[in-house]
Amino acid sequence: MPINKSETDMLWKNVYIPIIKKCGLNPRRIDKDDDGSSLHSQILNYISNSPIVIADLTFSRPNCYYEVGYAMGQNKNQNLILCCREDHNSDSPNFKKDGFKIHFDLQTYGILWWDNNNLKEFKKGLKKKIDDRKKLIEPIPVVEVSQNKIDQKKLTQYIKEAELELRRTEWKKRT
Repeated sequence: MPINKSETDMLWKNVYIPIIKKCGLNPRRIDKDDDGSSLHSQILNYISNSPIVIADLTFSRPNCYYEVGYAMGQNKNQNLILCCREDHNSDSPNFKKDGFKIHFDLQTYGILWWDNNNLKEFKKGLKKKIDDRKKLIEPIPVVEVSQNKIDQKKLTQYIKEAELELRRTEWKKRT
């Protein structure tokens, strides 16, 4: 996300941090978590090792597009959540033809749009997207079934988890 911009810094503090924490994850942003090494290396490392990557494309920053491309190149589409201010959406009544916009056909990836006048809806949508992504990427536990004694409850749970894994696999094929 763009840093050192009052609008996106406010969004980081008041929306991203609390929602990410509410979802049981640790929010990280390079200007807040700098370990002293190359910023570029740190960012790529964070992307490679993060269970969920949220990219805010507001202000059309080229480095944000590079980082999204890197995440996609790492096959982390299922881990990626794209967000942007609503006036960058060409379908928005607030869109300005000569203003900021979403590039490279990323609009087809289900961007979560935010509006300073209605951050409550954005918060709900962001929490839901994070929770949905977590379900797609969390490993399914292995349930052992003995030939002598079948635990019906465990077997039912195993079947549900296998069905979920099948849906995950189908979703991954589409992305």
